Amino acid sequence: MRLSFLTAAFFVMSIGFTVMAQDTAQQDQEIKTVTVPGTKAQAEQQKNAASETGASSTLKVRRAVICSSVENLEPVGVSNKFPRDSKEIFYFTHITGAKNPARIEHRWYHNGQRMQTTVLHIRSVNWRTFSKRSIIDPAEAVGEWMVQAVDQSSGAVLNSATFLIE
Repeated sequence: MRLSFLTAAFFVMSIGFTVMAQDTAQQDQEIKTVTVPGTKAQAEQQKNAASETGASSTLKVRRAVICSSVENLEPVGVSNKFPRDSKEIFYFTHITGAKNPARIEHRWYHNGQRMQTTVLHIRSVNWRTFSKRSIIDPAEAVGEWMVQAVDQSSGAVLNSATFLIE
């Protein structure tokens, strides 16, 4: 006898129902839970989903600057123009609001083309971090640059800064 549904149950006191199906070829059981819209279970499910995926949704950039160096977790040589002979350029960001460990990306663009992505871990509600771009060939580095701080979980651009290498 071939059964497509082994059993189906609906509990009046609960907020959802469970359907159990049996695959006759593999004899595996699959359990699916469906949440009834407008119930406490749906509200709880949305709350749990938000806490799991939204750990960094409250991230804010308190400060973000382009600079020539970072010393003692503070930017040094803040500018939006740098000479061709610069060896390194830094993007310093001060992030607040992380409720759980989170990650951001610093995306470096030169003349509109992404050149580098650096993943940075945010480990507290008040966190300073930075990435750097080494200038290997000064002739190729000349031009307009942009750096973005992006919340890795949501893809939201938290901040962007532009600078010029002359």
